[in-house]
Amino acid sequence: MSIQSQVNELKSIQNEMASMRKRSSFLRKRSKQLEQEIDAYLDSKDQPGLIFRGMAIIRETKPKRKIKKISEQKIDAINVLERHGIGHPEKVLEEILEARRGSPTEQRKLKFKKYKKKTAEEY
Repeated sequence: MSIQSQVNELKSIQNEMASMRKRSSFLRKRSKQLEQEIDAYLDSKDQPGLIFRGMAIIRETKPKRKIKKISEQKIDAINVLERHGIGHPEKVLEEILEARRGSPTEQRKLKFKKYKKKTAEEY
């Protein structure tokens, strides 16, 4: 297989992945919208769920934690370390975070940029 065909195939695969991301994004939004509409229907009928064509749809409530910003996470972690009497909590936190990471390894990666051919006037 020639390099040209490999580059062309790679480009077509990347284009297909981009279109799939867009489509799946739309489908996720539509799925959430439909779930909200079904939930509103169950509220209006005051039912905990329903059965439709052999599938049970049951509404359940469970806790969900709000995601904190990274800066808030660091501040809260430092406060926890201070409450437990640890000196230099910022340094300890950085060491803990570094220990959680894997050891760094070299990795090769191809970078693609659009290239504009120069015309005779630009030389």
